Amino acid sequence: MDPIEQEISLDEIIQVVKIRWKFILFPSIIIALLAGVILSFQPKTYEAYSLIKIGSIGGAPIESVSSVSNIMKSLPIRQEIANRLNEGKNPKFVRGINSSIEYTDETGLLKIKTINKDPSKAAEIITVVDDLIIKRHEIMYLHAQEELDKLLKYVKQTINPVPLSSGINDLKLTRTEIMVPSFIDKEPVPTKNRLIVIVVFIVIIFINTLLSFMLEGRKKQ
Repeated sequence: MDPIEQEISLDEIIQVVKIRWKFILFPSIIIALLAGVILSFQPKTYEAYSLIKIGSIGGAPIESVSSVSNIMKSLPIRQEIANRLNEGKNPKFVRGINSSIEYTDETGLLKIKTINKDPSKAAEIITVVDDLIIKRHEIMYLHAQEELDKLLKYVKQTINPVPLSSGINDLKLTRTEIMVPSFIDKEPVPTKNRLIVIVVFIVIIFINTLLSFMLEGRKKQ
């Protein structure tokens, strides 16, 4: 059979829709309404976040945001976060940490964000994460300070006086510090329920239309 003959004409589509419009429309409306009702009962979620200014060693960050993210998503750190939140024996919670906590670069600041049904729990998670990062960077800062002191001592012993062009004075160290501590957004996270219902309605309409063509095709056989 010629492929052109197999094409469905507009008149055929209109004819099928006229015959099967109840089958196409009513189930789509019912399912979309059910989806809307189910979504309306979903618990509200709240966002908590903090902003951290990463310290520097000689003008360069102690650690990049991507490195912080990778370290904090490692299993030992996730387990430590869970332990501090009394969730250490909950493997589901430990696994979910990677998807529930975000680390992003916000104009030079590290933003740590999480969303939770319990706003106080969200704030607690952020506080724990902040503390782990601060303590980890403090160790790195102290190590760098120790190395810098050794370098300065060596330079002063071998080169006296120290020339201004040595660049020693440029090796400044700054600590990582929390600029905005754990903050809870009082308004729940906006939902996309309306969009989801519309998408469900369109998908069901499409599926029911295809089924209608199949049913009408069988009747003609």
